[in-house]
Amino acid sequence: MVTYCNMKENDLRENVEEFLKEGKRALKDQSYNSAVTLFFKAIAVMADLHLLKKEGFIPSNHTHRFRILEEKYKDVYI
Repeated sequence: MVTYCNMKENDLRENVEEFLKEGKRALKDQSYNSAVTLFFKAIAVMADLHLLKKEGFIPSNHTHRFRILEEKYKDVYI
């Protein structure tokens, strides 16, 4: 049985793969600002994936995401 959480997890994994792929392409093309942005997005989505697994939800914004990570998952936050 596929649950909403499993579907969301798959979506997040696909997003990470896409951001990494496009980030590598931008890096190869020497589009450094774009590469940094895409790699940051990949990191943020990986954090969301971690929080989805551990907390059962995805934070609504960067501030909320990083506050939870800093308070409860310092190893991931760092």
